[in-house]
Amino acid sequence: MARALGALLSTGVADGWDSGAEEGHIDGSILARLVTSPGERRVFRTGRTAARTEATLTFLVDCSGSMKEHSGAVAVLVDVFARALELAGARCGGGRALQLPGC
Repeated sequence: MARALGALLSTGVADGWDSGAEEGHIDGSILARLVTSPGERRVFRTGRTAARTEATLTFLVDCSGSMKEHSGAVAVLVDVFARALELAGARCGGGRALQLPGC
C-alpha cells in the first residue's frame, strides 16, 4: 500500500545532469573533446529527475455519538493509513478537535 500511495503522491523533481549522452543539451565542459576527437558523439548531457513525495495529509475523524461504536475500527484504519503515508514519504498533520457551537 505504501508503494502505491508513494506512486500516486510523488512528482518528478530535477536532480542534476548526466553527462556523456549521444543526444540532449550540449555539455560545454566536454566540447574540447569534440575538437580532439572528431568522431566523438557523446558531448551532450541529459536532465536527471528523481521522484519525491511532497505532501501533507490530515485526517478528519467524526467522533460524534453515532460513531462511538465504530471508534476502534476507525482508529485502526487511520493508523494504518498514516503509517503507509509516512512510509511513502508524506507527512501526516496532527491537530486538535474543535467543538463547534450547536454540535
